[in-house]
Amino acid sequence: MWQKEPTASVCLDCRLPFSFFFDLIDACWKTPQTTSNNLTLHRICTLARKLGASFVATECALARNEVCEDIDALDAHYGGGGRANAIQLSFFSGNKSPDGIDEIDSGALLATATVINYAPPNSVDYTHSYVFETILVPPHQLDDTGAKRQLLNNYICRDTNFKRIVRGREFQVSGFYYCQQNALVHVCAHACLRMALNSIDGSSAAVTSVEINAQLGLNPPLAGLSLQNIQDVIASKTGSSAVVADCSVILPADYLSILTSYIESGFIVLFVFTTSNTVEHVVTVFGHTRNSDEWHPQAIPGYSGPASAPFYRSSAWVDHFVIHDDNLGPYYTLSSRAFEVDKSITAHWIIGIHPEHQHEILPHYAENVAAIVLKGSLANFSAFGVGNWFNYIVQRPSTYVLRPILISRDGYKAHLLASIGHDQTKAMPGELDVADGLPDWFWMVEFSLPALFTGNRSKLGEVLIRSEVAGAKAPVDLVEAVRLPSLLATRNAPGGFDVHRIGLQSHSPYYTSRMHGNEW
Repeated sequence: MWQKEPTASVCLDCRLPFSFFFDLIDACWKTPQTTSNNLTLHRICTLARKLGASFVATECALARNEVCEDIDALDAHYGGGGRANAIQLSFFSGNKSPDGIDEIDSGALLATATVINYAPPNSVDYTHSYVFETILVPPHQLDDTGAKRQLLNNYICRDTNFKRIVRGREFQVSGFYYCQQNALVHVCAHACLRMALNSIDGSSAAVTSVEINAQLGLNPPLAGLSLQNIQDVIASKTGSSAVVADCSVILPADYLSILTSYIESGFIVLFVFTTSNTVEHVVTVFGHTRNSDEWHPQAIPGYSGPASAPFYRSSAWVDHFVIHDDNLGPYYTLSSRAFEVDKSITAHWIIGIHPEHQHEILPHYAENVAAIVLKGSLANFSAFGVGNWFNYIVQRPSTYVLRPILISRDGYKAHLLASIGHDQTKAMPGELDVADGLPDWFWMVEFSLPALFTGNRSKLGEVLIRSEVAGAKAPVDLVEAVRLPSLLATRNAPGGFDVHRIGLQSHSPYYTSRMHGNEW
């Protein structure tokens, strides 16, 4: 049994000239900087500073069962008899000190972070320091009224409400779960699995590294987890299989499209790649930044898709992905161009986790099928629709921006009913009854023109593609429906289309799985 070393409960005023470097991190991170990675704690403090933290409360975290369980696993590897402490740091905004915890505004908690320090038996020095977990609100700024305003063009697919106790009082803090490996009992794959699975539903019992090792029958020291290990854990914890894309057999533009599509469809992604030192690494991807002023998608020739049906990928306007890296810290952005330009980075696997549905058809394939349909079929509908935009797209060949979203049938109907066209037209509920025959889930490949996509954040319609292969003998068999301004065409038994008129006659807002605002 290891010896518990309690931590004093202290409140520190961390406004300037307080130094997180010398006044906090040196005191909390017990191992020498030459033997451990404290960059994660530096990053957490950096974000707390940017978010306007004014006070930080420190207290002992050894009363938490999951913290002691993690230390137990470390101690067992060394034969028992070590010593450890666990420090919970809670960062607050505002002018009131958490010394008077009952007086603090419930929204003042910006982050909690728990740091574990461990020393093996007969060791004078600590040998392991790591961030066991952090819940930190997504980076934001405050507007003139004091309301939170997300950073410009940042989109995060989900954040979760977590309950945490600070000095005996329960707070709720919303964010994306973060943790760090200790390079012995758990490695980066454990950390990324915990980040992803614990961010799906923060109200349930947290997934721990000890639990993962027990399920897989692994004993430390651990060098890593296999792809199958990762898939097994995801299936066990979500009841749904992960969807894996092999980046070695597709182009960078394809897997960047997959990443973008998954994030915009509400997935959490584990992205596996190697760097120049050939070390395989995993990061958790859960957001992106889109720059509507990006120059290269249209300026540099290089359309995607088949030569007979070229198109622009909506992912070309995504310039960064929002990630957690257990080596460096939370809420970093990873350049989408890095994997195309930096040859020292090689992408291996995209592992998509969706809490409700798995699929066989990957989004970049659905894009290609939709491009072929739009190129070859629009003129066939020319006698059925009305309005300026309908006439424009059936009479004038265009290169479209395509954006694949995995969506449920009910989600699709709700999206169309809520859509109001640029000309204020809209679909009526009865007009969409024909959509009841669609599959439970499918790829909604939105199509737009570059000026509409970047300027209005809108689309002209969708091509609906099956997410499963069953029954499809050719790519065209995957097409379930096509929506254009003023009409919805659904696939019939003979393999043709039944055309139905709807009231939505103009371009309308593209789909968002959750509102995020502050877009340019």
